[in-house]
Amino acid sequence: MVKRISINKIALKVRKSDMYDMDIFNCRYNYMGLFTSDEAWKHPKACEVTYEIIYVTAGCVYLAEEDRRFVLQKGDLAVLSPGIIHYGNIASENVSFYWLHYNSDAEYDSFTIHNFSSSYLFKQLMHYSHMPNCPEYVKNAVLHHLLAEISMCEINRNISSLGSSIYEWTRVNISRSLTVEKVANHFRYNSEYISRLIKKQYGITLKSLIDKMLIDKAKEYLCNVNMSVKEISSILGFSNANAFIIFFKYHEKITPKSYRNSYSYIHMNIK
Repeated sequence: MVKRISINKIALKVRKSDMYDMDIFNCRYNYMGLFTSDEAWKHPKACEVTYEIIYVTAGCVYLAEEDRRFVLQKGDLAVLSPGIIHYGNIASENVSFYWLHYNSDAEYDSFTIHNFSSSYLFKQLMHYSHMPNCPEYVKNAVLHHLLAEISMCEINRNISSLGSSIYEWTRVNISRSLTVEKVANHFRYNSEYISRLIKKQYGITLKSLIDKMLIDKAKEYLCNVNMSVKEISSILGFSNANAFIIFFKYHEKITPKSYRNSYSYIHMNIK
């Protein structure tokens, strides 16, 4: 029996149990690519037989689907349902986005996620999907990771007000050489208290959360932005490139340059 997940017109509005009940391991990768256009462009009318994810890397994408309207800025994504016509209702310029199709036995309505923080997974998945003779289970494994991160974005919205504020403020200010003490001082709480709060609500310490956000942002830059390792280290608030390299290698067991070079396969389209 197919389970329909209740979602409102724009944002994902579901109970935690609904997200857990959606078996992402039954989702199967189909195909994907990277669209770019430096001219005025509208998404053509389409009615897909698969689910489609659009993640915007530059510009602003305007989409319509029945009575729904989506405005996707850089860092936003939309999951569009099969069997429903979607199209561009307003022209976009200088736009770039990943598009990803996958199959699922579950049924759920279209929804959006703003400021998605694990965008590097699109680059990884595109690399594997266009690698010659790459096994299907590898592509599906990365897809499942991506869908799990999308699901967690909604679960995180149900965190307490203070925990959510700490999480979001840390994410927005991650490039300001944050420490647990700096975050605690901003919110005027004891550092041990907010560390316990974050641990209880997110399952990791505040220090680990800061490190994870730094790594995620570093991966985003390495995969999607044409900047040197030195420039990225400066943007992320490291004292020098060597400090950034040591930090990245400690957490990922690979240097930033090697990580960037690990995902080189790509598929681009302009129509």
